[in-house]
Amino acid sequence: MRQFQIEIENLGLGGLCKQYWKSDYATFGNRNQANAMRNMDLRNPNNIIPGPSRQRLTNGDESGVIGTLMLRIMSRAFAANETYGVAGRNIMKLTSSVVSVDHAITDFSQVNGKDIIEYGNKLYYVFDHSTHATLGMRDAALAYDDDFMERGAGATTGTFQLTLNVPHKLLVGGDDILYITNGNKVSSYDDYLDVGVEDVGLDLPTDVVITDMEWNNKKLILTTDWPNLTGDNRTIQRIFIWNTVDEWWDDDVPQVRRSGALYTKEGITFVFYEDITSDGGGRLGYFDGSVIKELAQFNGTLPKFYQVDEKDGFICWVSRVGSEDLIFCWGSGDPSFPARTFQIMKGKYNTIGAIGLPFGSLIVASENESSGADNLRADLSREAGYDSDSYFYGMDYPISLDERNAVIRKLTVDFDQLKVGAETVLKLRNSAGTEFFRKTLSYARVGRKTKKIYLMSKRAEDCRVEIDNTNGFSSTTTIVLIKKLILSGYSVR
Repeated sequence: MRQFQIEIENLGLGGLCKQYWKSDYATFGNRNQANAMRNMDLRNPNNIIPGPSRQRLTNGDESGVIGTLMLRIMSRAFAANETYGVAGRNIMKLTSSVVSVDHAITDFSQVNGKDIIEYGNKLYYVFDHSTHATLGMRDAALAYDDDFMERGAGATTGTFQLTLNVPHKLLVGGDDILYITNGNKVSSYDDYLDVGVEDVGLDLPTDVVITDMEWNNKKLILTTDWPNLTGDNRTIQRIFIWNTVDEWWDDDVPQVRRSGALYTKEGITFVFYEDITSDGGGRLGYFDGSVIKELAQFNGTLPKFYQVDEKDGFICWVSRVGSEDLIFCWGSGDPSFPARTFQIMKGKYNTIGAIGLPFGSLIVASENESSGADNLRADLSREAGYDSDSYFYGMDYPISLDERNAVIRKLTVDFDQLKVGAETVLKLRNSAGTEFFRKTLSYARVGRKTKKIYLMSKRAEDCRVEIDNTNGFSSTTTIVLIKKLILSGYSVR
């Protein structure tokens, strides 16, 4: 007989283990890592808590002004408690709690807004309509011009159209020029000179479609689909680096199977991609100027350019897992802490459009293909409270050591002092899928304490600890903040 004690501490610093989706009972990883999680928040290094729930913005549904999925939320405030987004034919004005229509595009049919950005104290926005796409502008006097880039002959900006049904990201470069992704071309507009250019001169192959771009180190970094195929088709997706002057790109990175969004943070450009040997899992890496270096893995699709932002030092992104879109995070929050990956929250509905953090709280646009339980299809909500649809499944621990079996005698749980309404469920489960221990940890049962010891005599060869909130809280504002778990017992023949 040999004693064992497994201390599972620093739960807020663990995150998902590598390739967590390949096994339901993973054994490869650190003790504080998760084999699976749903809507759990690991931003606080002191404990692990349920992820944020949502509060619908005033007018943030079809009974208000949101009639279709919002595809862009400006990532920073345009003015105090004011920013903008695009949804269908509407330019939306957002505060931290209210959304309203600032302008409706009525001179075109089949309008679908794609992006919006501040440039030169003005708003520029791009939208598809029945035959092509175009660039509109709101000037400093708040007057809208929907066909700004299609003015007649004699206008300094010239006249050109954007390609229909390709990604149109707007980006203000470090050279103070507005760039627009446009199929295999990059278009631009110079506000100072009042000059627009349909093709700035980058000679990409004709079957390339640019999906995202970022500015870093005086260059444009472009992710592309080449050729533009979907599904499991193996292609030669590339990332191009271009100095915005020469006809040819400076360099390219060919070793990705499929490229997704880019995000530049503190001088580093991060890349979402699938590598050439991908098994379906997404990757997050950073581009060091010549190659992509992997930082994290996740099980799901790659985010679009309007589905990435950052919060509290963590990069946040949207990925489709199964039949629903979920929001993931990666980062450390502090240079002294390890980086971790975790799935933090979901949208009101299964399909997520844009996400944004212009006011500090994550705002999420989502929709149903038909309608939800409340008979509404579209939604715009901000994070608020805690989500009871959340759980954390730890690693699987072989506890029998070199014997045939083991006996678990004690589970010790350390947590912040419980408050009225706090509640969660603790479980133990073996790799055969058998749950052999379940207890509700709550203020109602334990009182105002910071530790609970559960004595037992349970035989198992292995086990994992589960923190399960899916039974529903008695409160969505008061929760159990778990810091440490200790399993102890002994092996037996």
